[in-house]
Amino acid sequence: MTNKMMNMNMLTGHRNCISSFDVNSDGRWLVTVDNGDNSMLIIWNSFEKNPILTLLSPFKMGIAIVVKFSIDSKYLITVSIDTDGEQTISLWEWMLGLEEPTYSRKLNKSFKPIIHLSCCDNNPNFYCFTTKKHVFFMTLVENSKTLMINVPKKNPEQKKYNYTQSTYLTNFRQVVSASTGGSITVWDDTIYNTRRLKNTKITNNKQFLKNIQLDDYPITTIICQRFIITGNTNGDVFIYDQSLLVLFHLDKLVGNSITSISMINANFIDKDSVFDRNVFNKLEYMIKIMPHINIYSEHTTQDCDNKPRFGIDFTTRQDFKCDPFLISTRNCKIFQIDIFREFCVQLVEQFIEASVTALEVHPKQ
Repeated sequence: MTNKMMNMNMLTGHRNCISSFDVNSDGRWLVTVDNGDNSMLIIWNSFEKNPILTLLSPFKMGIAIVVKFSIDSKYLITVSIDTDGEQTISLWEWMLGLEEPTYSRKLNKSFKPIIHLSCCDNNPNFYCFTTKKHVFFMTLVENSKTLMINVPKKNPEQKKYNYTQSTYLTNFRQVVSASTGGSITVWDDTIYNTRRLKNTKITNNKQFLKNIQLDDYPITTIICQRFIITGNTNGDVFIYDQSLLVLFHLDKLVGNSITSISMINANFIDKDSVFDRNVFNKLEYMIKIMPHINIYSEHTTQDCDNKPRFGIDFTTRQDFKCDPFLISTRNCKIFQIDIFREFCVQLVEQFIEASVTALEVHPKQ
């Protein structure tokens, strides 16, 4: 990757530390919110790099802990918490320039602080909220102008560990939640142990289905597009199909806990980008050679005795094809990974006094 492809712009406007941000599905809009006194919520035009909507003190006596665009970008979803510890979920029709939320739902104190929000790619009105000890679901019913909340029974095996993130399985009816115990909880809106029910409408009334042990280390992040991809505290990246069979494993890829994973649309990758050999040299000591997987640049594969191949426990022996993705680490490093092109490069150098807490990828740039 050449330097001319990298361009960083600083957006200034908040008086306090930014507590949450999100980019909408086509990459045009960026929202940021801070959590201090006289807090602000700002929506930016990411192309022109200027704010198009600013809300001053939008949460009254509270502070924002989560902000996210709905899949169709119609609504902005916020989670705020007041001085009494009660949380409020709000949906804002931000394109209308409204300074008050269109829908709001206050949660009682039995709900612990929300740490993650996931939206359903197949239904813009389905939302999944994750707390450390519980996962619950919310449905926007626009006809009746209500926010319906479904709180399923807890996973009995989750008492010792905390949830970290949840994700809807694309084109499936299930949701999976990752945990610090290395397991995932599967939620489903049917009583059947099946993923496709052709004639049954998918609802957001998810219930606990089962618990599956996937990893020996705490799972810190999980996403699903074509595949399910997880990262853990050991620096491993696992790629699964939607039946949770392992397709690919990057072992101790970055040597530090992974905080987030974001996919890059392969249609918009610069095919002529140059692999930075100097950057690769910095990474080589962190990439443990495994009999079933390795990461090479095109300049180094001819010198290696251990060519990439699959172990007998893997679900395919064909060349593995997966869109490129970015990962961020606890020690504030960001890497671009392209398994099919055997490409691994560090994009951002480590910051001394900070750590990466969130990462978003523009879908077209």
